[in-house]
Amino acid sequence: MNLKIKQECIQSKKPVVFPQLKQALDILRMSTNELFGYVEKQLEINPVLDIAEYKKPFITSEGYDLEVEPEDEHVYEMHPKSMDDNSFDTVSDTISDYRLEYVASGISLKDYLLLQLYSSGLDRFQMKIGEYLISNVDENGYLTCSLSEAAAYFNVPISKIKNVLLHIQSFDPPGICARNLKECLLIQLRQMNITDKNVYRVVKGFLDDLALKRVSEVARNTNLSKNEIINILRLIKTLEPKPGRNFYNNSCSKYLLPDIFIRKIRNAFEAVLNEEAIPVVNIDKYYKQLGSQETSPETKKFIQRRINNAVWLIKCIEQRKMLLKRLGEYIAAVQKDFFENGQAFKRAVSIKQAASELGVDKELVSIAAEGKYVNCKWGDFEMKYFFRL
Repeated sequence: MNLKIKQECIQSKKPVVFPQLKQALDILRMSTNELFGYVEKQLEINPVLDIAEYKKPFITSEGYDLEVEPEDEHVYEMHPKSMDDNSFDTVSDTISDYRLEYVASGISLKDYLLLQLYSSGLDRFQMKIGEYLISNVDENGYLTCSLSEAAAYFNVPISKIKNVLLHIQSFDPPGICARNLKECLLIQLRQMNITDKNVYRVVKGFLDDLALKRVSEVARNTNLSKNEIINILRLIKTLEPKPGRNFYNNSCSKYLLPDIFIRKIRNAFEAVLNEEAIPVVNIDKYYKQLGSQETSPETKKFIQRRINNAVWLIKCIEQRKMLLKRLGEYIAAVQKDFFENGQAFKRAVSIKQAASELGVDKELVSIAAEGKYVNCKWGDFEMKYFFRL
């Protein structure tokens, strides 16, 4: 599809009036929330428009072992690959390819967890258990009830509670719903795909000693070098001891939906379009049929004009969608070092260079990058963050 909206409008055999061109650019410029608000207004104005109900995608927990473990243990299966001194700077994203993540500033922690729970594919009874556990999460993100209490409440074996707990612990933010600091850190290490068994051994057995900076003692007790312990300590300091921190004092105000998810799939970073961030607009079947029936010329003219407006709106939304997809794919390709290693590895790429390589007008790229968000394992970033203006 040709994404050069201005050029397409000019070259079209049918004349496109300025209001239509302005509408196309306005829709491209809109943020997700603005677009949904605009579509709602169009639904009021144009009776032939219909918006499809969006069914949330199933959110998997790929990369997580949900087998029931003993209550007081958290054993993580390790890969044979070892972690060298700098490997904590090169983590892999094993979280679900399509997990819905929201900008933290605008929704309470518990509501955020419930959003993920309700789209996680659990059965009704597991949902009830999940709601109970989430209701017992404190502001720091820790579970405040014991599994035995929850099991007694639902009159089920602890294993059933544990299974749901492990599922919730795969949610965002990393480390959520842990029962203590040690478990919180282990969950985050698992999500970062850290594979060095020594890291897990130190966290499980020597966390208190590290807090007291007893590096030499930990090194002696683990048969590791002081340098190795220092590197492990540096890694631990990058973790979040309070997963709920970013949700402090949040109200139920509007939250942002990322437009693009950047995920590592089969050793390559790919841009996944967030379909939930795009309204699916259709033309009502009733008006399609009415337009083909024998009606007065005035009625037919009115319906046809409304249908034409609806078709143009749908086309504008589709063009916006495709341009954001292409822009996301471009960002994933040129900024792969950033997504792999962090913000220090971001490349300086200009809007002009991106437009040239994409074969799209520079102004359109600039408009598209404004107010649209990319989600990756490092957080949420406005698209224009990846470009040098």
